Amino acid sequence: MKKRILIVDDDAFYRRLMVDVFNRYNFEIVTAIDGTDAMNFVAKHLFDLIILDYHLPRKNGDEIMREMAERCIDAPVIVITADDTIETERTIRSFGPTYLFVKPFEIKDLCKVVNKLFAPKVKIPS
Repeated sequence: MKKRILIVDDDAFYRRLMVDVFNRYNFEIVTAIDGTDAMNFVAKHLFDLIILDYHLPRKNGDEIMREMAERCIDAPVIVITADDTIETERTIRSFGPTYLFVKPFEIKDLCKVVNKLFAPKVKIPS
């Protein structure tokens, strides 16, 4: 059975890059461009991984992670953000995401993390 990944990013470049890379390795990919759409997907579907941009229109990353916790949704979360301030990192880490990446990041590093999360079931060359 394919692993299902939700990619939430309003930046078309990063969203497309992640979709292109993970589609090559037989993942089922669902995308959202804002926080409200992301929560609608999370409420209706199970995901094996959520890759979440922190600053999003309509509902930001901390609101999404708070709602997920309230609904007992325990999918691993990788947060990506262009905001590398200490305050933002503290806020993100308070929700316990699995990993945090600051943009710009190397896609190979993201692939290594996904490998760790899904090992030994999926192997993405990095």
